[in-house]
Amino acid sequence: MPELKKLRVAAVGLVFFAHSSAFSGSLCPKVAPAPPQAQTEEGERWSIRESDITEAAARRELRKIEKLMGPDGFGVGADTLDTAYVYIKGWFLKNQALIADKRKEPLGTYASDFCAFLTEEAYVRH
Repeated sequence: MPELKKLRVAAVGLVFFAHSSAFSGSLCPKVAPAPPQAQTEEGERWSIRESDITEAAARRELRKIEKLMGPDGFGVGADTLDTAYVYIKGWFLKNQALIADKRKEPLGTYASDFCAFLTEEAYVRH
């Protein structure tokens, strides 16, 4: 059931796709990009860069999930689903900051939430 909850959150996040702005700078300039393959306790960790968290990437992952649904549920491993969710959640958080920027509102919490996500959760599960 956690997968269904994640998909519901992802679907809500898709509503925000239409509101993206053309923010060209980094929302997280103080977050040093991790090496593409960093060693962790769990093994290799393939980081996802801020520039890779885009609307197109989130839509691509959503299409991937839709294609992988079979008659008996998901025909995909948890790692693939979790990685897709990272791109969708990442875009949802990033887009909130982009909307605030477009409205000339302070980025504050929006940017800090996205940067925390980028630091703690933005990596490929395998």
